[in-house]
Amino acid sequence: MQKGMTLIQGDYRAVIDIGTTKVCVILVARRPDRRLEITGLGIAQCDGLRKGVIADTAAVTDAIRRAAEEASQQAGVVLAAAYVGIAGTHIDSDDRWSAVPRGPGVRAVTQDDLVEAVKHVSKFDPAPGQHVLHVIPRTYTLDGLHGVHNPEGMHTQELHVQSQVISGPTEQVEALEAAVNAAGLRCAGVIVEPMATADAVFEPAEKQGVVALVDIGGGKTDIAVFHDGIMVATAMLPVGGYQFTNDLSIAFSLPYADAEKLKVEQGTVIPDFFHAAAEVVIRPTGMQGPLTITHRDIGQILKDRAEELIELVRMKLDIPALAETPVETIVVTGGGAQLRDFITLTKHSLQKKIRLGAPKGLDGLPETHRDPSIAAAAGMAMWAMRNLPAEGHAARPYEPSAGVIGTLRGLLPHAKSDVAKKTPAKV
Repeated sequence: MQKGMTLIQGDYRAVIDIGTTKVCVILVARRPDRRLEITGLGIAQCDGLRKGVIADTAAVTDAIRRAAEEASQQAGVVLAAAYVGIAGTHIDSDDRWSAVPRGPGVRAVTQDDLVEAVKHVSKFDPAPGQHVLHVIPRTYTLDGLHGVHNPEGMHTQELHVQSQVISGPTEQVEALEAAVNAAGLRCAGVIVEPMATADAVFEPAEKQGVVALVDIGGGKTDIAVFHDGIMVATAMLPVGGYQFTNDLSIAFSLPYADAEKLKVEQGTVIPDFFHAAAEVVIRPTGMQGPLTITHRDIGQILKDRAEELIELVRMKLDIPALAETPVETIVVTGGGAQLRDFITLTKHSLQKKIRLGAPKGLDGLPETHRDPSIAAAAGMAMWAMRNLPAEGHAARPYEPSAGVIGTLRGLLPHAKSDVAKKTPAKV
C-alpha cells in the first residue's frame, strides 16, 4: 500500500495491456495462502495503436479510463496506479557480468548484497534513445564457483552476478507512461510483455531448451525466443486477427463487425475439416438480398492468410543466431490464435511441437476470459507480483457515485517509472 493509505488492505497490483484492438486492465491481489487472485478485469475497445506504437494518444487514454473503471468497479476499489506493457521489434536484451562491491574478507552473502548487485548492474549508460526496463539476476559466481542461483547464506570473498538487462526505446516508453498518466493513473513501471506472457503460458519443462512464443494479437504478432528461460530474440509481424477479418470483409462486402462474427462463428483455416459444402447466408453491403456462400469459401480466404502468417513466422525463426540451437517448441497464444484449426495447420506447416497457450496460475479468472486473448495481461500481473517490489495500486474503496474518472487524478503524485542497453538477435 502507499504510505498513509490505510483503508485498503492487501497487496493489490494493476496492469494495463494496450493492444491494437483493445485495452485490458487486470487488478490482482495476493491471498493469505499466497495464491494470486484476479479481483477486477476491464476490457475496452481501442484503435489507437499502430504496429505496437501509440498513434492516437487520446483514443488510448480513453480506453484505459474505461477499462480501469470496469476493473475498479468489479474489485470494489479505486485504482490509482498500474504497470503498463511494452512489446515490439525494439526490445533489446544483453547479458552483463558485474563484480558486486563488498567489504574485505570472507563472509556470508546477505539479502542486502543481492539488492546491491541489481543496483550495481543497473549503473551504466544505455544506448542513445533507450531506457533500461528490467535487470534480472540469472546466476552468481562465488570465488570462482559458477552457476549459483541463490547464494544467500553462502560464504565468499568475491561475488559476481550475471544479469539479463532488457531495454526499450525511450520514445515508446514515454508515450506509454504519458497515456497512463493522462488517464489519471500513476504509471508504476513498464513491463516487457513477451517475457511476462511466457511466465503465464509456458509449462515448467518448456522453460528449459529453446522455445518460441508467438502472440497473435488484433493487429500484430509478437515473437520471442527463449533459451533456458531467458529471452534471446524478438520480432514483430504486422499481421494479426484484424487482417483475417478484413479479408472476409473485403471478399464478401460485409461490415467489419459482421465479418468478425462470421470468422468467429463459421471460420476455419482447414475448410475440408468442417462440412466444406455447408451453406451460410450473409447480407453483403450494397446488395438488395442475401447471398449464400459455403464454409469452403470462408475457409479458403482464412487459410490463405493463415499460411502467409505461418510462413512469416518460419522466416523470422530461421536466422543464423538460432542455427546451433533451433527452436524445439512453439507456444501460440493471443486472441488470434483461437481461430479454428490454426494450431493444426501450424503443426502441419512447421513440423514442430506446437500447442495453444492459455494463462494459468491466477484464481478468479472469469469463465468467459479463460483463453489466450488475455495471456499478456495475466502474465504481466503474475510477473509483477513475483518479481517487482511490493506496492499497493488500490487507493480506497470504490464509490459508484463518484466513479474512477473524477477521483483518480491528483490522488497520487504522478511519477515516472524506474525505467532507464544491447540487443537480443532481431528475428
